[in-house]
Amino acid sequence: MSEGNPTTSIQFTCTAIACIVSSEGACAAYYEYVGQNSLIYPIQAGYPESFRIINSYTVQDNAKTMTHSIRCTCGRLKGTLNRNEDVNRCVCYCADCQAFARFLKRENEILDQMGGTSLIQTIPANITFTEGIENLACMRLTAHGLLRWYAACCNTPIGNTPPNLNISYLGLIHNCLSSDPNSLNKSFGSVRMHVNTKYAMVEDKPKSVGLLSGTLRLIGMMLKARFDGSYKQTPFFVLESGTPIVTPKVLNNQELKEVMDAV
Repeated sequence: MSEGNPTTSIQFTCTAIACIVSSEGACAAYYEYVGQNSLIYPIQAGYPESFRIINSYTVQDNAKTMTHSIRCTCGRLKGTLNRNEDVNRCVCYCADCQAFARFLKRENEILDQMGGTSLIQTIPANITFTEGIENLACMRLTAHGLLRWYAACCNTPIGNTPPNLNISYLGLIHNCLSSDPNSLNKSFGSVRMHVNTKYAMVEDKPKSVGLLSGTLRLIGMMLKARFDGSYKQTPFFVLESGTPIVTPKVLNNQELKEVMDAV
């Protein structure tokens, strides 16, 4: 970080360090992300070609926005996930994720050999459904559980969200992302977290990995969404009422017992 004093603060739309380019094309300063604003530091250096001044007060990344396709198995529900830095890759072995897979009767496709569910953790603002949103359904294992979303047309899992609109979190399940020609590793990097490993369906349990760093990353994503207002951008909730766009199915005691007994 520069020893010089910041000259001004601006609003910006990207989170990388970038240069502000003078009219002569030389780098006049760079900015560094510090929340909703950035601080400007004078420097003399080259600048990344992917950044430019849009006007005297706004800096934007003009690189092409990359997306990863979302699609249910039968193709009736389609959408996109923005491939930006607000993602975290995780494998969750919890009993509830296993029960959700059994509720959908697709556990052999959803769970890995140890009972883990591969997730892309992001915020709902990064999701856009482009076709077939009428096929989007929701369930809860209990009246106080997470909202677990799926395509009712073919029981493809989509992901899970908290029941509260104000908590901007979405755990996308890998099955709805598999139609994209790019692998999850190519689009989102390697898995950073292995959590709830005590519920793994093997005697030799895998080790928990990345819990602290991954949790801090998630908290940062959610706080940023709260502060910049992007938590209101969600395809899963009615903004005015804060309720899910569809009424969740809550399992009764017998249904819950059936999906949990095998865990």
